[in-house]
Amino acid sequence: IKTNGKKIRYKYDEIDKPYYSSLWEDENTICVFEGEFHSTEKYFHDINWKNVYKNINDSFSFIQIDKQKLIITFVTSKFGLENLFYFYDGENFCISDSFWEIADLVCNSEGDISQENVKEAMNGCYPIIDGTYLNNVFYVQPSIIGTYSQKDGLKLERYFEFRYLPDEKMDNKKVSEEINRLIKKAIIKVKEECGDVRYAYGLSGGLDS
Repeated sequence: IKTNGKKIRYKYDEIDKPYYSSLWEDENTICVFEGEFHSTEKYFHDINWKNVYKNINDSFSFIQIDKQKLIITFVTSKFGLENLFYFYDGENFCISDSFWEIADLVCNSEGDISQENVKEAMNGCYPIIDGTYLNNVFYVQPSIIGTYSQKDGLKLERYFEFRYLPDEKMDNKKVSEEINRLIKKAIIKVKEECGDVRYAYGLSGGLDS
């Protein structure tokens, strides 16, 4: 989805996966949803979806276009597994789930390549934080709700923060009991979402690190 002046142009490729992608449109709104989900779709067909996305634990990305107000709203899940990328140079804005789609639109010369981000990637596999290999092209981090309009530009807000609060009073027995409780809770959740299916989970004690 890209904007130029007061025009909004969008391109959508249908993905042949059940419960993976949705595109719906009415006279006022265009919505695009992608994600591995089981029960989240109902939230985004609800006109009040902004009131519930903070409580969704499935993986998704979501883009909504208000045709009348020319406002683009986008959300990434807490896990950030469904990628979104955007280009913004202060005037023009483009957002897509494909880095290469954006690159085809905005990369015209070697000068568009970010030398600093390439150096960061050479040292750590990926550019630091939300950068990419191109200038003004960024990765939308997890737990972000963003809006773009010609009037107000681009605004990003983080709606969820992972927090780790260690409890030094817990002994090994209590830790084992807590791990057991969480595993049982996860199994119940899997059965609620997926029904009577085979599943597996893996545990790592972090010994290799």
